[in-house]
Amino acid sequence: MILLDTDALIEILQKDSRRGEKALNLIEEHGDPATTTLCLHELLYGLHKRGVGIPEMLRDLTALPFTRTDSLLSAQLEPEPNSEDKPPAGSTR
Repeated sequence: MILLDTDALIEILQKDSRRGEKALNLIEEHGDPATTTLCLHELLYGLHKRGVGIPEMLRDLTALPFTRTDSLLSAQLEPEPNSEDKPPAGSTR
C-alpha cells in the first residue's frame, strides 16, 4: 500500500507535475494507493472552494481513518526540522 498525503495528491492532480508523475509511476509499480480521511477532507475542501468537481481518482481512492492516536504517533515520528525549516531568528512564526 502507498499512503498519499495531501501534497502528494495535489501533485498527482496537477497537470505537468514531475512530482505527480513520479508518484503515479510508484503507484503503477507498487499499486494499492490510499490516503487518510483527514487528507481527503483537506483536498476535497480545497476543490470545493475553487468550484472544481471531484476527480474520478479521488472517488475510488481508499480513505483510511486518522485517529487521535494516529496524530500523536505521527507527530513523534516526524523528522526533526532541518535548518531550512526553522523560522529566521526573531520571527514570530
